Amino acid sequence: MKFHQIVKLKNLLLGVNFLAVLFNAALYIFISRYINENQLDYQLLTKLNSIPTSPMVIFLRSIILFFILSAIILFRQNTTLTKAQNNFILLLELILALTIFFSQHGI
Repeated sequence: MKFHQIVKLKNLLLGVNFLAVLFNAALYIFISRYINENQLDYQLLTKLNSIPTSPMVIFLRSIILFFILSAIILFRQNTTLTKAQNNFILLLELILALTIFFSQHGI
């Protein structure tokens, strides 16, 4: 496989991951709306151990963090960095990915 094909594949996977984050974050909004419209709020709240974050906050935080992560990935992909800089950016990517994961779970 040639280098430009690998880059295209990485960008395609970045797009697929964006769709996954968007879908998962949008589910919180739609499920919350469904629960509210069908007056199932009380039943849900009695079964929860803790009250989750606002669905709109989860959605916006996830999307914003994903765009920051994407920008960092594309920056690292298009520039030459020293080993220390590359390691720092990889650590930053890991932290952002974990933050998106925990944000998607309403934490």
